Amino acid sequence: MVFVSYAQNFEDVMLARALGTVEAGFYIDVGAQDPEEGSVTKHFYDQGWRGLNFEPSAHYHAQLEAARPRDLNLRCAVGASPGTVTFYEAEGTGLSTIIESVSAGTPGPQVTRSVPLTTLDAACAAYGVGTVHFLKIDVEGAEELVLRGTRLEAVRPWIVVVEATHPNSPEPYYSHWEPLLTERGYRFVYADGLNRFYLAEEHIGLAHHFELPPNYFDDFARAREVRAEDNLAHHMDIIGQIDADRTQLQAVLEEHAARIITLGGQLEEQQREIQRLVDLLDTASRREQETIAHHIRLIEEAATRVAAQHDEILRLQASLAESNDLAATQRDVTTYLRIDLKNAEDRINTIETEAKHLKDRINAFRSEAKSLHVQIAFRDNKIGWLTLDRERFKAAHATIVQSPIWRLTRPLQSKDARAATRARALGQLMPQDRPVLATTSEASQPGELPETASWIQRRLWAA
Repeated sequence: MVFVSYAQNFEDVMLARALGTVEAGFYIDVGAQDPEEGSVTKHFYDQGWRGLNFEPSAHYHAQLEAARPRDLNLRCAVGASPGTVTFYEAEGTGLSTIIESVSAGTPGPQVTRSVPLTTLDAACAAYGVGTVHFLKIDVEGAEELVLRGTRLEAVRPWIVVVEATHPNSPEPYYSHWEPLLTERGYRFVYADGLNRFYLAEEHIGLAHHFELPPNYFDDFARAREVRAEDNLAHHMDIIGQIDADRTQLQAVLEEHAARIITLGGQLEEQQREIQRLVDLLDTASRREQETIAHHIRLIEEAATRVAAQHDEILRLQASLAESNDLAATQRDVTTYLRIDLKNAEDRINTIETEAKHLKDRINAFRSEAKSLHVQIAFRDNKIGWLTLDRERFKAAHATIVQSPIWRLTRPLQSKDARAATRARALGQLMPQDRPVLATTSEASQPGELPETASWIQRRLWAA
């Protein structure tokens, strides 16, 4: 498994190389700062170690408390003696310090506050710290004060790692505090350009681990590179998912496109069907209009015929009036024909009533012509009724036309005695050129008019 290095200069790689066989070890981190970014102890904590962390910054101390529940996280500075000290905090950086001269050379804004101050020996005694596998010190110029606060007797870290340059500079800065280690049984074994590593004399057997800098065979990777790879893998997964989704969406789009084409064809077919129905509707409408116009013409023709029949009735009435005048001079004939004439007048009145009724119905037909769209069937029935009434009127008219003549000539077709009697009555009124009444032997055949009856008929029509 690849070793993940969180430290800024691979300090944890060198420490892990030397302490790789130690399980559940213990560390002290003076100036711990962030629990993960640039942390020398993060790898060891993940391997089950625990330790004592010193961090005077409230922000970073809160992060340590949240991320390192197994560790002892002290919000204080470490110096040569207990008390309080001014802490110059450059927020968001690793350049905070308790050394005023160092803070003066630090760029950017700083917050000054008073924080508790302790020593390594006092803290180890207070928390019962025994074996310490490594001590890391990164306090931006206060390394000498930290080392003066411990005799390195009761607690002797196996390895001590101390930042050995001026803050934020490659210039070496260790000659004034290195004797505090070498005079107390520690031997310098490695420098990485930023830190110096020291081994306790009793653990000098680990010195061979510091002969070479971090290299390929340590099989490590920077945390930010691992995070980048993880992010890249995560993003590749996302891209793969996006590609899969895109492929799926492409298939869905193609399916929808095919569906759209199908629906387009169906829509065109439906539009053609709608156009066909519209054409049929237009055709039906034209036919209906033609039917209505035809029926109106039939109604007008019927009205014309009724008017002509009415004129014929008036003519017949005039003819009847003239017949009445002639009957006034022919009282005997009038007396005999009165009943028949009365019946004829009743029939004429009936016909007039029916003609008026036909007029009313014609007017109704005209007023209803505007609503013929929904009443075609009813008009057809009406026309049928008018046709029937017309036939009845024709029959009645034929009866009117024929009935008076028939009634007038009917007595002449009776028995000889009736014919002789009427002949004597009419003889006084008729001119000398009238024909002699026929005898029994001269009577016409059934259905034929006698000559006298024919003469009377001619006279009546002439009148």
